[in-house]
This record gives sequence, structure tokens and C-alpha cells, in this order.
Amino acid sequence: MKEVIKNIVKESIKKIYNIDTNPQIQLPKEESFGDFASNVAFLLSKPLKQKPQDIANNIADSLKNMPYFEKVEALNGFVNMKLSNSFYEKLLFDFLENPIDYLKDEAIFEAFGIKKEDKINLEYVSANPTGPLHLGHGRGAVIGDVLYRLFRFFDIKVDREYYINDAGNQVNLLTKSILHYIDKDKYPFPKDGYKGDYVKDLAEEFLKDHPSKENINFEELKDFAISKMMEDIKNTLKLLNIEFDTYFSERTLKDDVERVLKLLEEKNAIEEKEGAIWFKSKDEDKDRVLRKSDGSYTYFASDIAYHLNKYERGYKKAIDLWGADHHGYIPRLKSALEVLGIPSDWLSVELFQIVRLFKDGQEVKMSKRTGEMIKLQEVIEDLGADNLRFMFLTKKADTPLDIDINLVKAQNSENPVFYVQYAYARTMGIKRQLKEPFVFGFYKDNYTYEEEEIDLIKRILSSKDMLFDGIVKKDPSLVVKLSLDIAKSFHKFYNTHKVITQDETTTKKRISLVYATQKIFDIIFDILNIKAPEVM
Repeated sequence: MKEVIKNIVKESIKKIYNIDTNPQIQLPKEESFGDFASNVAFLLSKPLKQKPQDIANNIADSLKNMPYFEKVEALNGFVNMKLSNSFYEKLLFDFLENPIDYLKDEAIFEAFGIKKEDKINLEYVSANPTGPLHLGHGRGAVIGDVLYRLFRFFDIKVDREYYINDAGNQVNLLTKSILHYIDKDKYPFPKDGYKGDYVKDLAEEFLKDHPSKENINFEELKDFAISKMMEDIKNTLKLLNIEFDTYFSERTLKDDVERVLKLLEEKNAIEEKEGAIWFKSKDEDKDRVLRKSDGSYTYFASDIAYHLNKYERGYKKAIDLWGADHHGYIPRLKSALEVLGIPSDWLSVELFQIVRLFKDGQEVKMSKRTGEMIKLQEVIEDLGADNLRFMFLTKKADTPLDIDINLVKAQNSENPVFYVQYAYARTMGIKRQLKEPFVFGFYKDNYTYEEEEIDLIKRILSSKDMLFDGIVKKDPSLVVKLSLDIAKSFHKFYNTHKVITQDETTTKKRISLVYATQKIFDIIFDILNIKAPEVM
């Protein structure tokens, strides 16, 4: 909706001053000032050599006579605008005519710094195949999935990628841990090894096809473990309705890593000391090891090679989702990529914070079933995929998240998932009451909208800006916020006003609002990848 107002203000300035501008449209500091505000007068003050207030007065006078506005006021250099009810209604029916076209905005490509033909690589989860997924992985998975669905909604080409860390020391530790449970007398438990019951299960499963404990091939066992753990990870993600286009194995990067070291050497960005190869970092106090003295490569070396591989695959942008504990890793990786000639804005790393579970006011850390750290799969099975997906997005990714099990299981308005889905079910309930198909249209009459009706229209129309911001800011929590805002407004409208009345005009207006609410929820639920229940 901001884009519509922006174009109106832009045309007004063109007529007054015969100049092209790009006015910023924002929400005013106080609701009493109106629906939108612009500081464009301050930006024009210097080139026009006029006071901001004088420019604002001229713009306001130009806008006042337009049918789009109920009130326009120049205040302290700002242009404050309150939209007319008839304009809100016109925009609502523009939305109803084609909701998806109304919400999409070609400006998204410019805002994101790409062209229509460009493709983005979106990498998330990428958990080591050394153990089951936990809650933190689940949050990252849902953030990534909804980001992907936002990109897809706006017709941005994007590939979902999972990076399998299957070449480092951790998978060796897992393999050694399994060996211990295969034959405790022969194989001592490794330092920092893996102790969960799943390790014992892997040992037992391996022995089914390899009954002899003699002459176990380490690499064969490692391949078996990685395969089984990735199968478990994929099955858990499937419970959350999450899939990937590519599973990229770190093992395939061996030649790329060696090439990266040569390229860095040509750029005089590495040095040898203490028998190891180090990256000479410009942005940090410490240099970082690329190849250890024993000849093995570090995760850092593999990550540089992996991101160079992405770049060479032709992706215009790359977005990685990492746990917040990896924040210190970002500058050194970007520094290395820049040495290789990759633009600094090519890679964007989005961080997400920890998740905690609470029940009856107490934090739940351990599984009652296993006595070990609670697995993501158990939480999904207990709370349901829709509930968990929604709750993961109730706060911005960079904010720690606490999930109250009692709240999520409640079948009332205290549960935000229930609250939103119930609003949708109410729209469907009203539609079932209609005796014949409803044909909506833009009705030119003198109908006066009630406060709750205008508020609901505003919320629905705000979807365009909220979804746009969700992409640009890479913040899918805005989609959940939007759904809650619309649900709150719809419930208030529903509880205050009868939709189907004896008055034909009133009924048509309100049914149009119900249809618009249902349609925007259909779109939001598809982006969030949750169900749209018709009955609750």
C-alpha cells in the first residue's frame, strides 16, 4: 500500500516542481497524525532552496483535493495523510479481484539487488550427520523454509541447499563411537565421542548385516553411519514439511579445497608456520588455520571452498542461516571470499538464537522417553507440526525463544496458532451460511464503514508491505505478526458486527470483508506452510 501512496505523492511533486523524486512513505509517529507520512520535504529543501514546511504545505495543498484522502496536513515539515474510506474500499476490491497480483511487487527485485533471471542459494539446517536434530535445528529449518516460500511467492528464483559436513573429524568421532559399542573390548571409547542411545542403535543395526566383529572396514562403517543419520534427519524434517533441492556433500570438495589454497597463495593471503597453512586475516587479530600440520584441512578451508563453489555455480546471492554461536565466524569467511574476488554483499549470513521448552513453568531439557536431550522429532510428535512451525516464528530470529508447551496445547485464544486458524475457520463458517454464490464488486454508494471494518481493511491491505518487508529484511516472523494482526482485527469485527443482515448493502460490504480475510489467510498459511482448517 505504501507503493500506491508513494506514486500519488511522486506525481503531485512532479506537477508542482517538475522534478522526479523517490519519496519515502512511512507510518506516522502517532496514530492521530493519519495513516501515512512522508519526510520528502526535508529531502527537497536543499535542491529547491526552500524551507521544509513551505514545501510540505505545497504538497499537502496539492493532495487535499484528491479523492484518495480524507485529510492531509503539513506538520513540522512532514506531510501526514489520512486515507478516505472510499479509497480504502477501492484498494480492498483491487485486492479481491486478484489477491496475488495485488500483493506482488516488481520493486522487490531492485530492493533485493537482483534481476528476475538471477537465482539465490538459500542454505539452512546443515546439521552435522552425527546426531538427531534438536530444537535449534528446527527453528533454523522453519525460518529457512518460510524464507524460501516468501521468495517463491514473489517469483524470486531460489534453491534450497543442505550442506552435509561428512568429511571432518566429527564423523570420524561418531564412527569410532559406534566401533566402541560394536566391540567394547577391542575399541576404547574415543575422547569427546558420542554417547546417545542412537549410537548403540547404529552399532546394533550395522551388526545385522555384518555379524562378524572382525575386520570391520572403518570407511564402510562411516558411510553407513552418515547414510543412517541423514535418513533420520530427512525423516524428521519431513515431519515439519521441509524438503531441500540439493544435499551437498563436503566430501566432494577435496579438489576445490586444494584449489582454494593455491588461489589464496597467489593472492599472498596465506603463510606457513608451525607446520600448518594459515589464512592471513585482515579483519581479525588472529590468523586462522586452513591446513593442519598433519595435512588435514579445517572446517574453515572447506567452508571457503564450499562458498566459492556456490559462487561458481552462478548464484547471484547466497544466504546462510546459522546458529548465533557462529557469529564470530562470519568476518573471517567473508574476508577470505573477498580475497578470492567475491563481492562483500554476495553472502548474507542470518543468525538465529536458541529455543527453550517450558512446561508448568519449568524448563524441559531432557526427554522422559530416553533420559537424553530432547529431540526435535519428539517435540513435533507432541505439539504438532503446525503449532511448532508457527511458534518458531513468533519472535525475530535474533531473539531467544521460549515455547510454553501448556500454551501451545491449549485449544483457546491464548494459543496464537489456534487464534489465527480459528479466525480462518470463522470466515469459512460465514461462507457456508450463504444460500448462493457471492459476487463481490466495487459498490459506489454512501455506505459508512464502522471502525472495526476500516481497521480490518487496513490490516488486510498492509499485507503487501509486510510481505515485502519480510523478504527485504529476511525476517519471516513478520508473516506470523501479520497473521496475528489480521486475526485480532477479524475477531473484533466478527464479535462486534453481524455479517449477514437484513440490509443488502451492509451484508455485501461485510461479506466482501470476510472473503478478503479468507483469501489473505489462504496466502499467509501457504507461505507459513500450515493448514487452513475450515472447521474448528
